Amino acid sequence: MNTFDVAKHVPLDGEASYAAIAKGTGQDETNIRRVIRHAITNRIFREPRDGFVAHTAASAVFLKDQQMVDWSGLCSTEFFGAAAKTVEAMKQYPSSQEPHETGYSLYHCPNQPMFAHIAKDPARAKQFGNAMASLTAGEGYEVEYTVNNYPWKELDEKGATIVDVSISFTFLERHAIFKLPSISSRQLPIYKLRLILLSHIQSRG
Repeated sequence: MNTFDVAKHVPLDGEASYAAIAKGTGQDETNIRRVIRHAITNRIFREPRDGFVAHTAASAVFLKDQQMVDWSGLCSTEFFGAAAKTVEAMKQYPSSQEPHETGYSLYHCPNQPMFAHIAKDPARAKQFGNAMASLTAGEGYEVEYTVNNYPWKELDEKGATIVDVSISFTFLERHAIFKLPSISSRQLPIYKLRLILLSHIQSRG
């Protein structure tokens, strides 16, 4: 659905035949019909009359919300295959915590961490960024719950440091630091953080 931009071949306020969608996507009509009818069981698209497809509220999102399109693309093109390789990675690398010994790496980029692989491809990186942004845009994802209900003031009074193990400066940090300016923030790749923590543990015996 995402790879072949099926939603773009169905007019928002009209309908399109399976034959027209197949031609537009460059795919076999029988396969397109099967894929769309499976999507219909999840209320994505509808079939107002035999042989024709129209949008539902769910499928229309793929025409209106690029962030959701990218989130769908991330799940289907990046994570679906990675998930299929997860058990294999667990067998091949028992107890490993290394970022390049994962289902993602086995499927997409052997011996390379996921973020390094994504960063090499601007289109992939853009899709990933938009997908992550979608997680802050909808109801229920507001950062105010964390910012307003965690005892940040206690950390602020101590001049505490927030260590971010993510790939970039997060939206949560932006809100927390704005609210409590004496808290500093520094970003560390997770493998460097692991080394720092290991060194700290060893130094304490």
